Amino acid sequence: MKTKILALFAALLTVFSVSAAVTADEVMRKTSATLTSPASVTVSFTVQNGGHTGSGVAVMSNQRYHMVLGAMTVWFDGKTQWTANNNTREVNVTTPLEEEIFESNPFVVLSQYKNAYKCTLAKSSKAGIYTVTLTPKHKNTMLKSGTLTVSAKTWQPIKLTGVTHSGEKFTLSINSIRAGGKLPASRFTFDAKAHKGYEVIDLR
Repeated sequence: MKTKILALFAALLTVFSVSAAVTADEVMRKTSATLTSPASVTVSFTVQNGGHTGSGVAVMSNQRYHMVLGAMTVWFDGKTQWTANNNTREVNVTTPLEEEIFESNPFVVLSQYKNAYKCTLAKSSKAGIYTVTLTPKHKNTMLKSGTLTVSAKTWQPIKLTGVTHSGEKFTLSINSIRAGGKLPASRFTFDAKAHKGYEVIDLR
């Protein structure tokens, strides 16, 4: 009788272990929620690309974002994108394609992962971190390959490394994520009055 009880207990532990196992989809879903569930989020980040390193800040709300990276400032209201070069004092106005949105805001990978990538949970070399490999489901994805590391404690993204279809390698490191309240629509549009002397080039 004692042997049967121990065997049943062991079986229950096995079932619990399997059911409690974290999946790649769960990691991606919870990580995506850290950026999309709040009314707005402010993300401080560092990006390495082509031998260059830069620090930036992104304010995001649903599909809209306001990005500052070095001399570049980008506003996107969900349809129109304004890209300002503060050195040349020029502003390009576009209706961006998917890959163009990714170039100005690589965080969109987290909101579009489900349809674009096959996600595989890899064994992490560090405790408390999940590592997810992103493999494109079709040729029209933004990344040729990618790897996302996530905090197992907060579900916040830590680092995204990848290679674009043009062969460009990059590393996006997240320094901090702060949830915020609802922001006015004007936060995500270019304000000509605040940028007097800038040449606006409409490429739509």
